[in-house]
Amino acid sequence: MDANPALGVVLHAIGGLAAASFYIPYKGVRGWAWETYWLVGGVFSWIVSPWAFSLTILPQTVEILRAAGGATLFWPFFFGVLWGVGGLTFGLTMRYLGIALGYAIALGLCAAFGTLMPPLVNGELGEILSRGPGQVVVLGVAVCLAGIAVSGRAGIRKEGEVSEAQKKAVVAEFSLGRGMAVAVACGVMSASMAYGIAAGKPIAEAALAHGAPSLWQNLPVLIVILTGGFLTNVVWCVFLTVRNGSGGDYARGGVPLPANYLLCALAGLTWYLQFFFYGMGTTRMGRYDFSSWTLHMASIIIFSTAWGIALHEWRGTTPGTRRLVAGGLALLVASTVIVGYGNYLAARPSATAAADRSGKVTASWDKVTRVSRTTPTLQVVVNPPLRRGTPVHDNAFKALRDLGADYVRYVPWLPYPKLGVAELEPPKDGKTSWDFSLIDPMTIDFLEATKGHSVILNFSTIPGWLHKTEKPVEYPADPDQVTWSYTQRTEPRDPSFKEIADYYARLL
Repeated sequence: MDANPALGVVLHAIGGLAAASFYIPYKGVRGWAWETYWLVGGVFSWIVSPWAFSLTILPQTVEILRAAGGATLFWPFFFGVLWGVGGLTFGLTMRYLGIALGYAIALGLCAAFGTLMPPLVNGELGEILSRGPGQVVVLGVAVCLAGIAVSGRAGIRKEGEVSEAQKKAVVAEFSLGRGMAVAVACGVMSASMAYGIAAGKPIAEAALAHGAPSLWQNLPVLIVILTGGFLTNVVWCVFLTVRNGSGGDYARGGVPLPANYLLCALAGLTWYLQFFFYGMGTTRMGRYDFSSWTLHMASIIIFSTAWGIALHEWRGTTPGTRRLVAGGLALLVASTVIVGYGNYLAARPSATAAADRSGKVTASWDKVTRVSRTTPTLQVVVNPPLRRGTPVHDNAFKALRDLGADYVRYVPWLPYPKLGVAELEPPKDGKTSWDFSLIDPMTIDFLEATKGHSVILNFSTIPGWLHKTEKPVEYPADPDQVTWSYTQRTEPRDPSFKEIADYYARLL
């Protein structure tokens, strides 16, 4: 699928708008405790919407998750639990600080930790700090922290300038100290969403293997992550419900129940849309996909500040305080740009293997330019013992299925031509000699045993008639008999390679 960074930026902006807007419907809820409307909205955010969107777009969602297996599902779920703490404290951040200040502090920290934690965990931070692009990223993080400090200073000034009545009129439970504490926890833990998506890559690959378009590959991943987040929030909301005696809110008379449920559903759906569009945006960024998280954060901060201004959260403050708000916002947005640019520099082809005009190639073995992820796997070579009906067939493919390896390589090879080559004789009079009767069963068994995992099919053996040979290649009647006469071929009989290309075109 072709990259389209411009479209990716637009999708991230839409996701940012959704994230900045989801709390607005909650302001219309009447007569419910915070834990009541937060949990009702969460059911729609973390359970109903993820499943509804994924099942509608990918009907094979359940099959994809089953194929992924419990071990693969654990880490996205675990990071979802941690992220749930961030989501929970995010609600408390809005409760105590309001939209503008709450978003700025929480998301500024989220951007910083989302940038620094992955290389720190992977042991790459020292190498990053030693290189120019890494230093640019660290500069961006420093600017981000400066923006947080400026926004915090604006909040402190607001505390002294705005009357208690004005604070409560806009943010009913405004509390700078309490709000700053939960905002820090929110920013740190919310970065776990990025880790969860990374840990869920095998699930996304399973989705692709089940025919999902790349645009939607992250939908099943979001189901797992958000289920973990839902668990965290349920535990906390149930605790508050018991402590505050608010369990009767769900059916209490004298409150607009239909309107409350509808507003919570709208808030939950709007919340989910941020990651729905984020997931799509990452698939369109191409070589710039590293900037997805920073683009998402920048969009959220921009739109949340706009909402804060529209809702008069800073009414009653002095021009100097409002300038601090604008300055903090500018620093936070600038930090995301700097971090994104640093990642762009790091993603460019390095000069560690540079060629001069004379053609001489030099390599700097002491410098790390890329860190590759590897996975242990194996190769399945077509052999008679793997045919159906043999003593080892069932156990061999069961072992392969239980192993659950990715990128297993399937290789029909030359010593058993009738088991690996479907066109042993050249086309004649417009007719071909295609025969998959011996090839299909083992291939089907292999694909069933590796279902839900990415595989490599390597039908590389070329029929002998496509090469110049001293004499015609003969094949034994018994497909299980080894024959090495197949190796007498040398150069292609068609120097243009068109004949070989036509063969593979027919094979595919």
